[in-house]
Amino acid sequence: MCRIAYNVLALFTIAAVICLHYYVLMQLVSLMNQIIAKAPTKDNN
Repeated sequence: MCRIAYNVLALFTIAAVICLHYYVLMQLVSLMNQIIAKAPTKDNN
């Protein structure tokens, strides 16, 4: 029983780490898109 619980905990931890990396990556992409979108307006002004 402890072995099953350990495996579930390990899978949950791996899934959480993957989701966290995905979230950070999406935030970074969003930030880059905002920077790229704002760059031409600064050049025009």
